[in-house]
Amino acid sequence: MVYQTDELARLRRQRSEQAIKAAMQSRWEEAVQLNQQIIELTGGRDGDAFNRLGRALMAIGRYRDAREAYGRALQIDPTNQIARKNYSSLEQKAQGEAPALATPRDYVDPKLFVEETGKSGITALMRPQREAISHMTAGERVLLRREGNQLFADNTAGDLLGQVEPRLALRLLRFMDGGNQYAAAISALTHDGARVIIKETFQHPSQAGRPSFPPSGLNGSPRPYTREGLVRYDDEDEEVQEETEAGEGWDTDGDAQETTGDVRLLDYQKAQERDDSDGSPYDDE
Repeated sequence: MVYQTDELARLRRQRSEQAIKAAMQSRWEEAVQLNQQIIELTGGRDGDAFNRLGRALMAIGRYRDAREAYGRALQIDPTNQIARKNYSSLEQKAQGEAPALATPRDYVDPKLFVEETGKSGITALMRPQREAISHMTAGERVLLRREGNQLFADNTAGDLLGQVEPRLALRLLRFMDGGNQYAAAISALTHDGARVIIKETFQHPSQAGRPSFPPSGLNGSPRPYTREGLVRYDDEDEEVQEETEAGEGWDTDGDAQETTGDVRLLDYQKAQERDDSDGSPYDDE
């Protein structure tokens, strides 16, 4: 569909801007995650993402993986001189690096990140388990686990990552009881936890016409995602009450900005200028 193609292109552009900004600020682990997500979105056809991934991996000492990323960039574009130079220079370092234990990762279909009004939402995990989250990357599958009236997020190994916000959990549990099915994945890692995207993958006929995630935006415009800063947490001593209005607890301020991941056009232009100069974070050091 044209809509999905446009959404994937938008996500690719957004993640590219975020990856460039992360590299400019030497946030290499984040840059690795963002470029890996771009590669997943494009089915491994983005040579620039492989080039940036190689630079980020090289910065954190993962020389063998960095050389492999530069090799993939060369397969896509044999004229990429930066990739060729770094691929050659990393040969000796990669040979001297101790073999890393392979950790299988379960990434979701990139289409999960395509917005669908009323069918998807993003929320920050409550009570995040930072040790388990530190081993996750953006795009990895998250399993939703029910315990009574609570909804928890686990990784595929069964380790607890955190808890879904109570009001959202109650709403989704009602739909699950009605036969709906949902998939989830890490949307982004933050300094103190993680955000997950939850998407309706099957709607039971009995739930037809009932959105899992109530759209609410400026002047009624659809906004399928919850913004992290606007998710409200109730005190533990208070009873969690179900919402009485479709838009309660969701983003209604069209002028609000995300606290992480946004890149201004000026910053992006500066990043592009740096890419063209010797000072680019992705050029050979």
